Amino acid sequence: MEHFDYIISVRPDNGIIPKPHPHRIRACLELLGVKDNEAMYIGNGVEDVQAAKSAVRLDVAIHRNEYNFNGTLKPTLKIDSLYDLRRFIL
Repeated sequence: MEHFDYIISVRPDNGIIPKPHPHRIRACLELLGVKDNEAMYIGNGVEDVQAAKSAVRLDVAIHRNEYNFNGTLKPTLKIDSLYDLRRFIL
């Protein structure tokens, strides 16, 4: 946990709404002082992409063969590895 400034988790006592609601992404952005157009959210599931599309300008799906999107939800970007992000952020 030493490498993270903030950790937003869903617990019954903190009022954070679970994914796919964008509440915890927005809460983290607020704590960091980051605008939605300055952030990207990377996840590997449908609920991650749904939450990201509601919270930030750029949603990224990391494809690890765990979830099948079945064409119902189209991530803005698809990557196979976090290393693939270099071409988008450098």
